[in-house]
Amino acid sequence: MVHRPSSKLATALKDWPTEVSRTTELRVEMQKKQKIVVAGASGFIGRSLLADLCALPYDIVALTRQSIGDENSNIRWCQIPSYTENEAFSQACIGADALIMLADNPARTGYEEAANEVDTSWIQAALDQGVSKVVFASSIYARLAEGGAQSDYGQHKLLIEKDLAAAVGLPNVILRLPPVYGPRSKGGFSFLVKLVKKMPVLPFGNANAPRDYLFVSNLTSLLIRLLELTNEDFSRISGTIYEPCDGQSTSTAELVKLMREAQQRTCFNVPFPQSAIRLAGRLLGAEQAIAGALDTLVAKQSPSLDEDIGWTAQTQLPETLAFLRD
Repeated sequence: MVHRPSSKLATALKDWPTEVSRTTELRVEMQKKQKIVVAGASGFIGRSLLADLCALPYDIVALTRQSIGDENSNIRWCQIPSYTENEAFSQACIGADALIMLADNPARTGYEEAANEVDTSWIQAALDQGVSKVVFASSIYARLAEGGAQSDYGQHKLLIEKDLAAAVGLPNVILRLPPVYGPRSKGGFSFLVKLVKKMPVLPFGNANAPRDYLFVSNLTSLLIRLLELTNEDFSRISGTIYEPCDGQSTSTAELVKLMREAQQRTCFNVPFPQSAIRLAGRLLGAEQAIAGALDTLVAKQSPSLDEDIGWTAQTQLPETLAFLRD
């Protein structure tokens, strides 16, 4: 009698060479010291990311349009005149395994002329150099612009997203970020912190619309999680747009209260009519800043970062405001 292997055993034996090959590839990929290019490295998010990456076994190239940052054994700083300089950007990406594109203008100014036209030569440079992972820091305002809202900044980000989606053969993930905050942050969150610190009375007592935020340490942990993915796993989620956040929405009225408590300040938040606040914003040329305090801004929970890559924000308000006590 001839004994034939069971169907399960036969399948396992058939797939065995493939599984061995795949395991070998994963080991080689893990042992190789990945080269990570961080564009916008001298900015608020970039600095925070570099501080966390330094403790990890990566070869880091930090791109900046500003002066060269602090030297570190794990970081090679590279100053380029512009991210639209294809040759300079391409040189920096030679041999790169991943590109984290963080370059931005925290003041959200100067986008009026650039809203309908963008130079994304950096995408072509990454494609030419065969970068395996690209993470683009977009904005939640890109979704609002996609839905018809008037936002030059959102429209600018949306156009970059479309160019990235059109780059066939370039694995990429887009993060539509809500306002990011933390030590040395800029923008509307930082401005509100200063108001709470300096002003005894604020007019946001009626600002009850839910808004999402993202603590910078939560964001850097997400970026590192994406870098940790194998090329195969990253390719599986390529083309996906995520909207990460701290996981709990808060209103500006509640945020003022939490900031006041964190800074141990006395600040009365008067329930002033929103129509009057918006009118004052228009008269003072601060319409966008006022909208950032009063309008609803909630991140989409689908697709889920937890389900796709096992990431969730580890810290939420009010714990994330501990830096305000320093």
